[in-house]
Amino acid sequence: MRAGEAAAAAGVTIKALRYYEECGLLSPGRAANGYRDYSAEDVRLAEEIRGLGALGLTPSETRPFLACLRALTLVLRGATIEHVFYPVFPPDTHADEVAQWCRDHRDHRDA
Repeated sequence: MRAGEAAAAAGVTIKALRYYEECGLLSPGRAANGYRDYSAEDVRLAEEIRGLGALGLTPSETRPFLACLRALTLVLRGATIEHVFYPVFPPDTHADEVAQWCRDHRDHRDA
């Protein structure tokens, strides 16, 4: 699908999609006319980047979570970020607690 359709489906702007691509988070294909051709997977990942952003992560900080989702996709079609977090956190966990855990986890990885 074209950028405008993908952006609307993911709840982000076209500019955000292009930024995610610049960061190497999305890799849309190209149509015969050279336009970007976003897949359903690209839209799903853009939704997850947006969702993780609401937890306080920058797009670049979402990379390990997107890698995890890509791996899960190979095993379980339709997995979302909730499939990753709900086994770790109870459903009533506040988003700030999840964001802090993500930052702590990132800090340990970088050490």
